[in-house]
Amino acid sequence: MAIAHADNIHQHKCKDVSDRTKTPVEPFYELLQSPERYSDKDFTPDTSSLYWQDMHEGAIVKEEDARWSRAYDVFGSSLTLFGKGISNDDIN
Repeated sequence: MAIAHADNIHQHKCKDVSDRTKTPVEPFYELLQSPERYSDKDFTPDTSSLYWQDMHEGAIVKEEDARWSRAYDVFGSSLTLFGKGISNDDIN
């Protein structure tokens, strides 16, 4: 379960969203081939990924009801994002 502490709260600004969208994307294929599990530095397992309390956004879920889990830990390795692969027939 993720818990945000008051001393960890970042003071967000509208510019934060703009800056986030301009951040270069991490090298997908290198991440895919890495034996390490990926951890997103911008989407951390705490309430700051759900809402920005300092921007007067309200909680969409009670913090005690939130449970942060990796998809792998919930579903195992039998499921993939693309099923049995990607083909030209997937695009209509």
